[in-house]
Amino acid sequence: MRKALLSSLLLVSSALAASGEGVVRGRVVNGTGGPLQGPLEFRLASFGEKGGVWEADDAASGFHFDGLPTGEENPYLVHASYLGVVYNSRFHLRSGADTTIVFEVYDTTSALSGIRVDEMEIDLSLVEDRIRIDEVFRVLNETAPPRTVVGARGTFRVFLPAPMSAVSDLVLAASRGIMPVRRDPIPTERPDEAAIDYPMRPGMTAVAASFDLPYSGEFAFEARAPYAVPRILIVAPPDMRIEGEGLSPAHAGTRGAGVFTIESIAAGDRIAFRAVGGSPAAPAADAMPKGRIFTGAPPFAAIRLPLIALLAFVLFAALGISLRASSGRVR
Repeated sequence: MRKALLSSLLLVSSALAASGEGVVRGRVVNGTGGPLQGPLEFRLASFGEKGGVWEADDAASGFHFDGLPTGEENPYLVHASYLGVVYNSRFHLRSGADTTIVFEVYDTTSALSGIRVDEMEIDLSLVEDRIRIDEVFRVLNETAPPRTVVGARGTFRVFLPAPMSAVSDLVLAASRGIMPVRRDPIPTERPDEAAIDYPMRPGMTAVAASFDLPYSGEFAFEARAPYAVPRILIVAPPDMRIEGEGLSPAHAGTRGAGVFTIESIAAGDRIAFRAVGGSPAAPAADAMPKGRIFTGAPPFAAIRLPLIALLAFVLFAALGISLRASSGRVR
């Protein structure tokens, strides 16, 4: 599968003296094929103590920046805007290294036929008299030739176990692994679905929906899947009982979560299960930001289930920080 962002990042040994200054050179190419079809804006930015912004007049013809600060304390972000879509990639410069970047952007399409769900996860947690639900989708764009899917009325739909108007504080966000981006939910023709307009670049994008519903000790989750889903993971507190047809226990964790699976959901199928019992989160956890995004392909699938609970806090907090910053409010 072709990567949508940084197609190659080669750190090549060179004879540069270890002076603390780095070199970046490269160009921007059209990953769809052929020449670029519109104007391109390109810049390189560092956010460290010696940070700055460097722009290229014509990145398609090549760019070359030297005398750049290096080290882990000076992370860099490549930023390119093409056909209304922003592409980012992050890296570090090592002292005495010459860094070559070939950065891919893509033509756009509004056709949604290349979009599919690789996996879905539903995370359940309790806060006082409410149940918090985080739905996380691994969304694949497999258009051929590769194109970025755009659309003002949404590029991907999430399904809800209640009408959109009934869920509390619905948050939608997407990530390519740099920083989760929050988007306002877009209503659809179905009251129990919401759309997100995040550009779906070739490859994998993580999409998350986070919301609260009332909970009095029992909750019935029922929704229609707008896409085929090969596998759904349900992650719940260890003392919460999860029941449902086609539901299988995958892992009974000792780190604070039980994991269950539902296999092979066809588009249009109903997804239904029941959650019973469970203890509310400790008071200190009430301030935990909601929303969580998994990014990247699952290369360690054989051991990933036992690690879900361990990863939860880190991933949960990363998205939550972004969402709190954008909303200006802490739950």
